[in-house]
Amino acid sequence: MPIVSFERKYNLPSTAGREISIANRTANRTFDIPYMAITDVRMEEDDVVKDPLVPLLGSTFDQNPLCRLGRVSATRNAENNLVWIVTLSYSSDIPKPEEIEDDNPLNAPVKRSISYREIQVPVYRDIDGNIPKLTNGMPYNPPVMVRRSVLVLHFTKNYPTFDIATYTAYHDHVNSAAFATLSSGTVYCQITAEEQWRKGYNYFTVSFEFLYDPRGWQPRPVQESLYSIDSGGDVSQSVDGNGKYVTHPWPLKANGTQVDANDLPTTPPIFVEVEAVPSADFNDLGLPTGV
Repeated sequence: MPIVSFERKYNLPSTAGREISIANRTANRTFDIPYMAITDVRMEEDDVVKDPLVPLLGSTFDQNPLCRLGRVSATRNAENNLVWIVTLSYSSDIPKPEEIEDDNPLNAPVKRSISYREIQVPVYRDIDGNIPKLTNGMPYNPPVMVRRSVLVLHFTKNYPTFDIATYTAYHDHVNSAAFATLSSGTVYCQITAEEQWRKGYNYFTVSFEFLYDPRGWQPRPVQESLYSIDSGGDVSQSVDGNGKYVTHPWPLKANGTQVDANDLPTTPPIFVEVEAVPSADFNDLGLPTGV
């Protein structure tokens, strides 16, 4: 991260007065908040104002939620190229997104939307919490599949470049921490990027899609096999209630021995959660997930 320190400078207040209209009975509050930014590499103004530590346009002011950020500017320290004064201009007169975008697409606010998508998932339990079984007491293998609709959160943001490391660090991952109030392990991320040329700017439009499924995204197969651990502690082929070798994967207990045929109807299944999808903290992307 190029900006390593970003601190509000209370000793440099810069505020504008209230704009009052007696006829319309309105009052707009506008003010500037200066910050000191220290970088670890030499940067240009555009690089500073779009750094992840700088609040996004449209963000609320922590001491006055009715005021939102409408403009960001940065001035380099004349004596030190790594020090900047970043000015955040807030106003209670909230502009429309197209009004604060200006000519620089990198200043465009993050666009958010929500939709739904149908996916196919295995049914490990029915609506009553019971595992679906054949009439012989054995679970379906492979499990029954069903179509479900999952929530999809969309975020579109412009970046000056697209780092492939960002793609590999978050794409095809699940959330390791709560994201947008959604529990860890329930959000799956997909990322696409497209290079753009507009108004003399070359940049990338990056789209993030977060699929939410409260059941989670890690596979949870039923613990069953053609083989089990016998009384001697060895692995051998399981047998059914008639003493014949099974021809279908048979449920196993937690210790790897097979479930007795007479106990099949009442024995709850054991699921093994497999860490098949890597995880990452999506909050580090700096996307606006609040209202």
